[in-house]
Amino acid sequence: MLEKLTPEVEARCQFPYGMSLVGYRLRPSPLVAGEKATLRLVWELEGEIPYDYVPLFVHFVGDEGIRFQADHDARFPLAPRTSVPRCLVLDEFVWQVPPDCPSGELSMRFGALVWWDRDRRLKPRTRLPHDDRVVELGTAAVVKP
Repeated sequence: MLEKLTPEVEARCQFPYGMSLVGYRLRPSPLVAGEKATLRLVWELEGEIPYDYVPLFVHFVGDEGIRFQADHDARFPLAPRTSVPRCLVLDEFVWQVPPDCPSGELSMRFGALVWWDRDRRLKPRTRLPHDDRVVELGTAAVVKP
């Protein structure tokens, strides 16, 4: 179990409400157009968590803009508004890479949304490259099958 909670790529990023992304693993590597992909996120939670989930997004961006995106509600095994001691939580989501996605290297841009207003993004604190509300996690290669 401990091995599962060790991220392949460290990506420390603090969000409000006691939620911190520790890192991730993306599979397969490279991503394959038209096939499923899995992003495994390791979170550190501490304090009072207002909800038992958080809406997330990952934009895969090329020179021409967003090539595709994956959206997901990260589910935390906690009762809303429960004060929790520091703990690590694994979250995983699966989506299909669009079949028409061209081969190449894409930037992965990650963010979390406000629970009650999905048009607003939570502001992260991180040393990773970021703008006001989106964090640069790294890159992902896409190939044709």
